[in-house]
Amino acid sequence: PESLLSSKRHMGLTLSRDEEHVKEALMECTPPMGQSELSLTSRLSRDSSVPLEKHGNKGGGISTSEATDVFSFGLLCVRLISNQSALPQLHTHNDLFRMFASGDEDEVWEGLLFSALESLRKLVRQCVQLNPFSRPPFWTIANELYDIRIEKQLHFDKAALQFWMKHFHKEMRVEFERFSEIFTEHFAVGSDAYSFVIGEAIQSKPLKRYLTQRTAKILYLEDLSDTLKYFGPFDAHFLSNLSKVLSTGWFWGQLSESDCLAELEKCKDSYLVRYASSPGSFTFTANVNGNITKIRISRTSESERMFVIGQGEPRTLVEAVALAAEKMRLVHICPGNPFQDAANHHISFLQVMKNLSSGEGSG
Repeated sequence: PESLLSSKRHMGLTLSRDEEHVKEALMECTPPMGQSELSLTSRLSRDSSVPLEKHGNKGGGISTSEATDVFSFGLLCVRLISNQSALPQLHTHNDLFRMFASGDEDEVWEGLLFSALESLRKLVRQCVQLNPFSRPPFWTIANELYDIRIEKQLHFDKAALQFWMKHFHKEMRVEFERFSEIFTEHFAVGSDAYSFVIGEAIQSKPLKRYLTQRTAKILYLEDLSDTLKYFGPFDAHFLSNLSKVLSTGWFWGQLSESDCLAELEKCKDSYLVRYASSPGSFTFTANVNGNITKIRISRTSESERMFVIGQGEPRTLVEAVALAAEKMRLVHICPGNPFQDAANHHISFLQVMKNLSSGEGSG
């Protein structure tokens, strides 16, 4: 269990549960007879009642003993994904065979795996096939888990997923310089001017600092994913939109509520904007005559950069914040945000980008 816990990220499983819970899942003995789920199924491929000769080795390249381990791995995945015992009603390995014989296994597995990505559900289902030779070998599982791990981060933005899979396959982090070069080439669309403005955008100091907050010079896929949830979709306007927000002075990014209140306490009759707890939404917080007021700015959809305040009309984020400030008659922005120098670096490529593009505007 300890080795599995230490390497669970390499298995492609992103777990929201704490370590102790995972350890319990690995060590749990669920059947009343005292046999663990893993030991119960470890005899599956060796049981003389299974007519393996009728199935044949259709999978190729997998031994019976490895197939047994793959089945156990599949059950472990089911347990971690569903937080339920994979086979709670099976007391002996013969009960397992009866389940397969009755044809109920599809309903059982789907009921336990419904919350997982489709690609992960498919992989786990392959691991728990009754025919041992229909199960994938571990090298295949490992390769698919790499892809699933990337898909989990970018499944909501197909363009970003295709871009990352094409250029950074199996990588969870890349050097920012490498990312910037490939991004520029990807959206240059054969125009030297377009290539120039995109290159200028991605090399601006505030933008670079924002995208590499965790480790200097390194862009993590998880951080790109989080950014896209707020500033996506992934297209030629993605970076210009982000750069414009960074230049406003009111954007603080990830800021706790307590820190937010502490900053506003220093400067009354001012406001700031930070990430809301719901991905894609922002919280406008203001100190008006010593009273704290909050306004949720929600994104209309993941496919466009439009936001609403309450039931109002869709607007860009910059327009929505300006409207909120106007309603409260606030003109002062809370100073000291981590991207304070962004305004000084606000590059002129935004207007050039707007002129070059025939698509939607940024911001």
